[in-house]
Amino acid sequence: MRCTLKIHVSFSNVKKMLKNTLTEYNMTKLQKIINDAAKKVGSLRKLSALLNIPYSTLRDWKLNRRKPNLFTQDAVIQKINELIENNN
Repeated sequence: MRCTLKIHVSFSNVKKMLKNTLTEYNMTKLQKIINDAAKKVGSLRKLSALLNIPYSTLRDWKLNRRKPNLFTQDAVIQKINELIENNN
């Protein structure tokens, strides 16, 4: 007697799982970058002013209360890297 198990995984489900994993990874990366940059410029409030992002939004990202979309995450990371390079 042979028993087979069929697993149906749709492409959209795989795509969602990959997107969620990527978002989680990027959020961890973004949180670390925000923490490091805030220390370098002196405070999270100063960083928010330099990035022209509301303090509460940056704080929520840092505390993982809210998540920016992937495009915004990449743009913020790029801007922080530029600020750090220009200040060195």
